This record gives sequence, C-alpha cells and structure tokens, in this order.
Amino acid sequence: MTYNLPFRLPFDNHTRSLYRYKGKDLAVIIHNHNSKQYIYRDMVIPDLRAEIEIVLFSYSYLSKEVEEEKMHYAINFTLEFLQHLIESLMVKYDSPGIHRISRQDLPPLIPVTSIRSSNFKESSIIRRGILNPHFHNIPKEQSKLTSKEVNEFIGFVNESNKSPFINSVLYVRQSKNFLESGNYAMSVIHVQTAVEIFMYTLYRLILKNREKISKDKIENKLQAGYKNILNEHLKKYFEEVDYTFNFDFNSNPYILLNGYKRDVYLLRNKVIHEGYTCSEEEANRAFILCEEILKNTVNAIHSTTLKENVFKDELFI
Repeated sequence: MTYNLPFRLPFDNHTRSLYRYKGKDLAVIIHNHNSKQYIYRDMVIPDLRAEIEIVLFSYSYLSKEVEEEKMHYAINFTLEFLQHLIESLMVKYDSPGIHRISRQDLPPLIPVTSIRSSNFKESSIIRRGILNPHFHNIPKEQSKLTSKEVNEFIGFVNESNKSPFINSVLYVRQSKNFLESGNYAMSVIHVQTAVEIFMYTLYRLILKNREKISKDKIENKLQAGYKNILNEHLKKYFEEVDYTFNFDFNSNPYILLNGYKRDVYLLRNKVIHEGYTCSEEEANRAFILCEEILKNTVNAIHSTTLKENVFKDELFI
C-alpha cells in the first residue's frame, strides 16, 4: 500500500525499516518530497509531504477468491499501523507539523499491489487502486430546493431562533460529517453531545413549563448530573405517559434509551478519558442509535399529553 501524507516525516529520503505490529511483519519505505506551492504570482510556500509504502507480509496463499477481501483488510490494518507509527513519532520526538491522520487526509485513490507468489513473476503481481470515499475534497452534490421548500426555508430561518433544540441538531449534523469523513472519534463525541444537550433541554423545559419554578432554581436543578437527570427526573415524566425511559437498560427495544448507555455514553467516555480509538462500525452504530433515540423521544412527546401539557409552545425541529 502507498499512502501520501500531508506532511513530511523526520527520516532520510528512501529510509527502509522493518516493523512488527500485532503479530504481523511489515516493511516500510519512506519518501520525502520538498516542492513549492504558488499561492499568488511569485509568492510561494513550501509544500512538504511524505509518501510511505507499507508492505504487509502474508504467509498464506492469496487466492483470487479472497483477494478483494484481503486487500481491504490490508488497507485497514496498514492504516492502523500507520496511525500507530505517527503517534509513536509524536510521543518520542517533538516533530512540528506531524499530527494524527484520518482517511479524509489521504488522497482519493490508494494504490495497492498484491503478489500472489514468492517468485515475483509479473503474472502474479496485481496492481489496483482502492477508492477512498472519505477524501475531504470530493465535492458533494446537493439536491436543489423546490419553490415550496425555499418558502418553507425562509419561514424556518425567520423562526428557528425560537427553537431551544438548534444546538442539538447542529451537533447531529456535525457528527454525520465527521462519520462520513472517517473521523470516528469526533463523530461519537458530537452525537453523544447532541443527545446530552437534547435531554438537558427537555428537563429545562419541564422545570419551566410544568413545575413553574424560577430561573435560578432551574439552574440549580440542572447541576444534578446527567445520569441523575435521566434516571431520577426525565424517567418519571415519560413513565407517566406509559413510555419506559431507563438509562441502564441495554437490550430492550421497547424503551426510549435502548442500548444508549453501552453503545454511546460509555463509548464516548472511553474515547475522551482513555484515548480509545473507536472503529467505523462502533461510530456508525452510535450515530444510528442516537438518531433513533432523538426521533423516538420526539414522537413520544407528540403522541402523548406531554406535548399539550409541557411542550405546547416549543418548536421541535
């Protein structure tokens, strides 16, 4: 696999090294490039980049039937190793400009060469380019709004400042952007933040509209802690309208927070407090789950007396 990095590495050009990572042998060849980037007429800035070739040795026969699967595995594994190599440089040496990467930092095409034989015959060498769908410079086409949608949008812009849920929605949108660009940790952090903002906002509105308490007392009650607000406060209001709302359940499809603690809340904590590197699968599951939680909670409000008695004048997005 060949990866083009948006920065140089502190090695001599054509440095060759052998590594062992998670029981696998890898050979690494580093090429540093130094060129100029013209930004205006004769004004230039240095364009310093590295090209890194990583050879993953497989000691089993690579048949045509599993070749595609093995190539994708090799990309995932070597990218994980490359991140480990970069992080090791960051820890061991103070190297300006070097930072963790995600798939959005890599070019749109990743060259891959596989060799199905140890004799290196030309007929056993397969060269391919694997598309990197997370490349951040690929333009995304937006479908045009209809005339009706434009008019609705104008009304929304004029009224949206009245909705207390704007920030929650923005964090969901940003989480999706991070997910699509391959920044899985930030996706998990943002989608958990979206749910947390949403739940705090619900509780604030309940205290304001139903309990009719003062602003100062509302602020004091909001200091109770997130889990306490879920389990001791919001829970009872939803159970009054026959919805199970329990933070500690993990495998019951009939509750509003099903799987939330395990797949989102604790995952976000691991990312923040332990520096855990979450996978695409984990981030995707967390995002889908949070979307369902927000949608189902809003539906529960609209389909019960909560809407009329508590959230009557609130604008849900």
